[in-house]
Amino acid sequence: MSKANYTIHFDGYWREGNERDVPALSGVYCVYDARMVLRTGQLKPQKLIYVGESDNARKHITSNPKRAEWQKHIERDNHICYAFAPVASADRKRVAAALIHVHKPPVNDQFIKVFTWDRTNVMVAGMVGTLGSLTTAHKSKDII
Repeated sequence: MSKANYTIHFDGYWREGNERDVPALSGVYCVYDARMVLRTGQLKPQKLIYVGESDNARKHITSNPKRAEWQKHIERDNHICYAFAPVASADRKRVAAALIHVHKPPVNDQFIKVFTWDRTNVMVAGMVGTLGSLTTAHKSKDII
C-alpha cells in the first residue's frame, strides 16, 4: 500500500423520509444531526453521527441495522439528514475508513482506533457538513 489522495464531492442533503432520493450508486455517505434553517428551509448539519460505504448507498441507508441508533443522536427539533459522494468501488472502503478514523462519528465502531492504510488524504468538496475540506488519516503505529 502507498500514500493516496482522493477528491470526493457531496452534492446536497437528503432529509430522513427522502432516502429514496439518495443515489443508488457506489460511494460513501454521512449521517448527520441537522437543524432546519427556517429562513431558507435548508438543512444545516450540526454533528456527524455515522459514515457508511456501499456499492448502493440508497439501499444501504434504507436497510442499515444502525438506523435506530442514529436516531438516539438527534437533538430535539432536529432531523437526520444524509449526504452522499460517489466513490469508485476499489477506493470506497479506504475513503470511508479515513473519514471515520479522523472524525470518529459516535455510531461507527470500525476504524475509530485503527487505520490500516498508509497516509490517506481525502479532499472534500460540495456540501461538506461538519467534515471540513481536508481529511488526512495516517496508518496506525500499533495495529491490534
